[in-house]
Amino acid sequence: MNRLTTGAPPPDGMVERRLTGAALVIVAVWMLLITRLFYLQVVQGDVYKVSAERNSVRTQRVEAPRGALLDRHGEALVDSRPAFEVRVVPNETEDVPATLTRIAGLTGRDLGSVQQSYGTPRGRARFQPQRVVYDLDRDALARVEARLWALGGVLTQVTPVRGYRFGSSAAHLLGWLGEVGPEQLREEEFQSYRLGDIIGRGGIERLLDKDLRGRPGGRNLLVDAHGKELKLLSLVQPQPGRNVVLTLDHQLQLAAEAAG
Repeated sequence: MNRLTTGAPPPDGMVERRLTGAALVIVAVWMLLITRLFYLQVVQGDVYKVSAERNSVRTQRVEAPRGALLDRHGEALVDSRPAFEVRVVPNETEDVPATLTRIAGLTGRDLGSVQQSYGTPRGRARFQPQRVVYDLDRDALARVEARLWALGGVLTQVTPVRGYRFGSSAAHLLGWLGEVGPEQLREEEFQSYRLGDIIGRGGIERLLDKDLRGRPGGRNLLVDAHGKELKLLSLVQPQPGRNVVLTLDHQLQLAAEAAG
C-alpha cells in the first residue's frame, strides 16, 4: 500500500515574508516608472517643447506638367521640360529684402523682377514657398545651392517649364506664357490663380489655358528651425494638363515660312 508523503509545513511567517518581498519589488518598479515619467514630463518637458516649437510644417506646391501641343500627325510642337526655380518661405526668412537682394546677385536676375515675383505674401501665403526666380540655369543653381546654409527660408525646386521645339515657328498661332501679376489678381478672371502662376498669354496657349495647365499638387513637410526637411507628412500628386492635337501640319508650316 502506497503512502502519500508530504513535506513539513513552512516555518511561521515565511509565506508572509515572501508576499511582502514580492510587494516591495512591485512597488520599487512602479516608483522607477513614476520617477522616469516625472523626469520626462517635468524636467525634460521644456526641452521637448522648445524642440517641437522650432520644427514647423512647410506646405510646398508641386506644379503640374502643362499639356503638349501636337500637330495633326502627333508631332510635339510644344511640350514641358524640367527646370529649376528658387522659392522663399516668408515666415522662415528673417530679412526678406536682404535675402531677395542676395538671390538676385547669385542668379544674375534683376532685383526688381525678383521683388515683384515675391510680392507681399499675407495670411497662409507667409507659410508657403513663394517663387522668386523661374527657369534657372545650372550654373546659377549651383551658386544658390552653395549658399543655402546662409539663406534661411530659401529653397530650390524642380518644376516643369515650356519648351518650344521649333523656336519661333508658328509662334503667332501657338502663343506664349507669362506670370500672373498683382494687377491681374484683382480681375475676376484670375481669382483662382496665385501670384507668379504661369498662364497662357497669347494664341492657343491662352485660348486653351485651363485645359493645358492641369491641376497642381502639394506636399506637407516637417522642417527644423534651419529649414532642413525632416519628414514628408503628406503628398497630393499633380494632375498633368491635357494634350491638344491641332489641325496644323508642321512640315507644311515650315515650308510656307521658308517660302514666305
